Amino acid sequence: MRDLGVAIIGAGIIALLVVVALAVGLVTHPIRTLALVLHKLAALAAGLALILALIVGSVIIRALAEWVLERPTRAERRAMKRAAAQIPGGTTM
Repeated sequence: MRDLGVAIIGAGIIALLVVVALAVGLVTHPIRTLALVLHKLAALAAGLALILALIVGSVIIRALAEWVLERPTRAERRAMKRAAAQIPGGTTM
């Protein structure tokens, strides 16, 4: 519990220092600071897009693999076709 408190206090101090640095940067070099902020936001967006793309790709690959594994083999399809042909009024594939 104590370690969590230290981590929270440390994160608060770091956040405060970031805000102070941003404020000082906006006063001294406004365009450069805004460009830096936009650069960081673009990097964050690209990272999140990459993670999302990996997740979506893995879902698509898993669905394809399940479809291939659950699909009847050629021999099973032939057997179903023969069984349907032997039943009167049965449908063929």
